[in-house]
Amino acid sequence: MVDNLETMDLSRIGPQEGPTFSYTLTYEQIMRCLREAFNRTNKKGKLIQTWVLGFLSVVYLASFFGAPQLSTYLFLGLLPVALIVFIWLAPYLQRRKIAREMSRENVQYQVTLYSRGVIIRYDGAEYVFMFTDAIEIFEDDEQFALQSTKDRLYAIPKSSMNAEILRFAHRLFPEKLGGRYHDRRRKTKEE
Repeated sequence: MVDNLETMDLSRIGPQEGPTFSYTLTYEQIMRCLREAFNRTNKKGKLIQTWVLGFLSVVYLASFFGAPQLSTYLFLGLLPVALIVFIWLAPYLQRRKIAREMSRENVQYQVTLYSRGVIIRYDGAEYVFMFTDAIEIFEDDEQFALQSTKDRLYAIPKSSMNAEILRFAHRLFPEKLGGRYHDRRRKTKEE
């Protein structure tokens, strides 16, 4: 462990040397991380699909009310509505299932922050994410979400960090990631 993280020059931290902390994720923490990831990747497409299906629904329902004897228009008008519900409900149900399964496993994660990246260890494996790799970190009021292009997503709850490690992360991530660090905190930004 590195002493005096608050005043340490980030470039002086050696390879794989830095503050280390451990945690276990709760269902709520996993859901929060997954919701954020799903919204980032799917929201625009879902909005476009919703608009198109909503338009089709209005057209077919207007046709039905214009000529009520053609019940096919009623079916065609309600089908897009059902698809809209499915588009928004299916990802939520999938996130809930993943979060339930992951929280039951009760996995202990160990994270090391160092000048060149982040190391995450769990289940006997070690994953190294270099800041030069295509990773992004999203911070909200409760956690950091580390996302890599290798279809890996990790929630790192702030509650698992002491104040000194949290201040260290607030210096490290923006400096090393630049535009790939996304601060989405709603509260006043206290460093």
